[in-house]
Amino acid sequence: MKRMKTGIQFIMTMLLFLILLTIQVASAGILLSGEDAKYEASLSAVSIPTNPVPIKTIFINNTDASLYRNLSSVSIQTQPSPLKEIFISNADATFDRNLTTVSIPTEPSPIKEIFISNADATLVKNLIRMMVVIEENIFDTGAPENPYPSISGTFKGTITPYKTIIVKNLYTYPCEGTGGHTEYVRIYNESGTIAEAEWKGYKGDWHNITFPKNFTLEGGKTYNITIVTGSYPQIHHTSSLKTENGWINCTEFIDVNGNKYDDWIPAIMLWS
Repeated sequence: MKRMKTGIQFIMTMLLFLILLTIQVASAGILLSGEDAKYEASLSAVSIPTNPVPIKTIFINNTDASLYRNLSSVSIQTQPSPLKEIFISNADATFDRNLTTVSIPTEPSPIKEIFISNADATLVKNLIRMMVVIEENIFDTGAPENPYPSISGTFKGTITPYKTIIVKNLYTYPCEGTGGHTEYVRIYNESGTIAEAEWKGYKGDWHNITFPKNFTLEGGKTYNITIVTGSYPQIHHTSSLKTENGWINCTEFIDVNGNKYDDWIPAIMLWS
């Protein structure tokens, strides 16, 4: 009976050993007994990726995991972009308001259309004002369609400007390829000489005669004018010429050969 009991205990011991062995083989990890058994929950399989992963999916564990919020994909443009679309980020992004596309004309433009931006833009007002003054402050016969025949001589006539003008110079339109000019000019009325000037020869701006000082011709008033021309000035062949700035009339034109005409008016411009 004692041997039988001993045999049963041996068999039970062997069965228990086999059961424990089976459990250990099937376990995914190492089982620790007692208080250390709580670490078994931290044991798990680990997967390490072998393919590239987008940067935003990689971050630091634990408290540093908050850095994930700062990780994002970055797009770098490979095509040119308009200047106004490129600006500095963060606080400096406000500079975007000052960035604009720039258009540079490739064709000649009137000077009044070109000016400096920002505070210096007021310069355009001065340019326009200057151009307007030049445009309005003249008495210009313009060039005739056919300036021939032409020869030097003495012109006497009258001018009546539409608007009051301030005069400093007299310009003479020369026939092409000639030295046509004015050698002497006198402007006067019933009160006497208002202004007169003489030519200084073929030097400097010899197409112009400059009066000693500025003088005023009032709009609506008629003034007498005498012009002594040299070489071949352009001639309007008419006794009375209406211009954009007023009227000019021919009393007589006597050429250097003594021939007299009442319909020869030198092409001139009075300006400041």
